[in-house]
Formats: sequence, structure tokens, C-alpha cells
Amino acid sequence: MLVAEVKDKLEKEQNSLPVGKYGRDDEEMILWFLKDRKFSVEDTVSKLTKAIGWRKEFGVSELSEESVKSAAETGKAYLHNHLDVYGRSVLIVEAHKHFPGVCYLDLLILSTIPRSSILFVD
Repeated sequence: MLVAEVKDKLEKEQNSLPVGKYGRDDEEMILWFLKDRKFSVEDTVSKLTKAIGWRKEFGVSELSEESVKSAAETGKAYLHNHLDVYGRSVLIVEAHKHFPGVCYLDLLILSTIPRSSILFVD
């Protein structure tokens, strides 16, 4: 099975990556990446390694409801009242209110990306 092959390869080559939910042994996530990479084990391992590393570097597991709430209160982005054509929430980002270097918007986007479409407006 390809999922097991990816898990073995990650364990041997990327042992320092975290395990558990969203880690190198998360079978659901591995399957998603396999589908995304057209079932190429090498491409899956490469992309998954980068994604898990990014999650660790950005501190995704450290996000809290409070930090996302404070980001939402800035008014730079908000959830639209209607869903997109796939039934996902739509996050509207008002670019003219965003100032690079201030991470509130990044937190808000990061907390909604897995289940949203994002629309940037100026």
C-alpha cells in the first residue's frame, strides 16, 4: 500500500518530523497528499515534508481561539455569509487594511484555510 510506503520513507528519511495528527505518520494526511501528487511516492514525500515543516515553523499547533479572535476583530478579514460552490466558508480579505509584518491576518487566514475559500479585495 502506498500510504505505508510513504510512512516508511518519511520515518527513515525525515525522522525529526513530528508524529500524530498532521505529522509524518498521519495516514489521512498522507492519503490526501498522495492523491494531490497523483500517487507518486517521491513527490508525496517531498511535498509532505515541506508542508509539515511549514506547519512546525509557523506554529500552527500553537494557534488558539483567542489569537484568531483578536485577528478577526481587526476587520481586515471576515467570513462571508454565503458558502462557495463546494459548500466551504468564504473568507473575504480586505487588502487595503492589511499591513505586511503584522501577523493578525496571517493567523486568521491560517485558521480558516483548511475549510474555506479566500477572496482578496482591494
